Amino acid sequence: MKHFERKTIIGILFCIAIAFLSKWLTTKVAIGAITWGILIGVFANSSFSISKRLKPGLQLSEHILSIAIVLLGVDLNYGILQELGWKSFGFIVICLTSTLSLAYGLGRIFKLNQSLALLIGIGSGICGSAAIVATQKILQSEEKDAAIAIAVINLLGTIGLFALPALATMWLHLDSTNTGFLLGNTLQAVWQVVASGFNLDSISGETALIVKMARILLLTPVSLALAFIIARGVRVADGQQTKAHGIPFFIWGFIAMSILATTHIIPATWIRPIKSIAEFLLLVSMVAIGSKITLKTLFQHGRVALAFGIAIFAFQILMSVLVIQL
Repeated sequence: MKHFERKTIIGILFCIAIAFLSKWLTTKVAIGAITWGILIGVFANSSFSISKRLKPGLQLSEHILSIAIVLLGVDLNYGILQELGWKSFGFIVICLTSTLSLAYGLGRIFKLNQSLALLIGIGSGICGSAAIVATQKILQSEEKDAAIAIAVINLLGTIGLFALPALATMWLHLDSTNTGFLLGNTLQAVWQVVASGFNLDSISGETALIVKMARILLLTPVSLALAFIIARGVRVADGQQTKAHGIPFFIWGFIAMSILATTHIIPATWIRPIKSIAEFLLLVSMVAIGSKITLKTLFQHGRVALAFGIAIFAFQILMSVLVIQL
């Protein structure tokens, strides 16, 4: 028991240390901390077989991830819909629905497993890493699929951070409002939207952020829809039909936190600290997931996933430009 406890503590401390290192690295290179955490974990496991030595601690990542997802709900404020307007929100819903539909169908053409295809589609369409980890647990996907999807999404988002402002202003000659819509409706992470939008001007930045927050709000209905479909579905395992699990508790917790934030039951001064804790717990859990994967696994599945992600991202940009033209 003492040996088990020692390995558990060491495993958790390892993940925390890598999480801090990842946060420092993201200040030096414009790559998200979660991507750094996953990549360092993968490299460490490939070099030193970390997952075997620290397995008890790494196994706790599932519980840490559930807590992180619940706390992340505090960042959703449904009042943003009033600021955006229902017409614009409707266009965002159409773009998301089209993106998820394409991901579902295109995954077969690329011969990706359905779970990985959906995770990349959800990450692209909603809010990157947070959406992937939330729905990964609902879809009961393999952890390697979540890690690959996050790596792909963050790489494309980083490229888009620099490429999309140029596309909007130099080639499409969009005004600030439409530029903001393009950035907010395509880039995956909030920091990418903020950096690219406000780097142009305040109108582009504010519009991009509002559109992005509206996309994040869609994580709630998408998560509920997926959970309901899977809960009602029937799985085939070992030749026997088994009912899938019901809607996970963390989804209800996520929704409850968002409602408490929207109705101001949670004081506004608490929002930022709770969000910071959630983001750090999410980072720690992603380090643990990366530490269970090898470079061989990442390269084996990552190339096709990257090509698939590029196709989805290009479609998002095309749909956004079409909406702007309309």
